[in-house]
Amino acid sequence: KKLFSDHIKQTFELNVYSYKHNVSVNSVTLCTLLTKIVERLPSYNDSLILSFLKGYADGDGTIRNDGGDLGFCPSGKEEAFLIQYLLLRVGIVSNLKVVPPGAIGHYLGREIITKKEKYVLYIYDNENRMRFKSLIGFRQTSKAQSIGNLDQKSRLGGFTKFKYPLGKMVKLARQE
Repeated sequence: KKLFSDHIKQTFELNVYSYKHNVSVNSVTLCTLLTKIVERLPSYNDSLILSFLKGYADGDGTIRNDGGDLGFCPSGKEEAFLIQYLLLRVGIVSNLKVVPPGAIGHYLGREIITKKEKYVLYIYDNENRMRFKSLIGFRQTSKAQSIGNLDQKSRLGGFTKFKYPLGKMVKLARQE
């Protein structure tokens, strides 16, 4: 936390606020800069894309403790399409599940009712799961331990309706 705070202060000359385990930076300039980086992300080389995906996986990546479901929980449709495209760029095929409002799910043993449409990217087949593990992985301890439990069983099945944004992916690929 201190190393991160010092780095932000030195690099961007911004004030960093800390509370318990959280660090925040209030800056319109930094927000604008990060937005521009994300907009240009599809045009970056694979090394930069992998670096971005590693950070994204630590923030919005998910894996069950037993090495089960592996995927991402993007905040919206455009973000889901972008992450799916970036995964495909590095050779990882994912499936997009659209969860409608009112759907019932579970989190830490609690029942959760979805208030608005939610997008979840899953990586099911073993080849892509192992590719994710070797190229991206997780740096957070709990997630890193869970990814170590990935077995040789494919996680195919379970969902029948996927929306593949192939047209959008092709359009993004042509922009490169």
